[in-house]
Amino acid sequence: MITAKRLEILNKLEATIERAKKENRLDLLSELNSKLKEALNFSQGDERLWSMEEASAFLQIKPSTIRKKCCLKQIPYIDIGAIRFKESDLRRWVESRQVQPHKTWS
Repeated sequence: MITAKRLEILNKLEATIERAKKENRLDLLSELNSKLKEALNFSQGDERLWSMEEASAFLQIKPSTIRKKCCLKQIPYIDIGAIRFKESDLRRWVESRQVQPHKTWS
């Protein structure tokens, strides 16, 4: 969810990008980098939700496979009118899928 503060930061970021483009100024990159870090700095408990494409890139599987897993309730997701994912949920899910090797007797 985008809070008013985060929306304000993103608007300032967009304005800085436009100014840098218009003025062709590379020195604005530092300011831009700082604002970008601020926009992406989420407090604990305020985790950004990932889109299907972001989850697909993270998991390295096709979006259609993720949709199928959502329909079968095999993967954690949030339905807010669109399917979204928490990074922490996906990381836990991946960890839970790890297969441990069997001991071999020699």
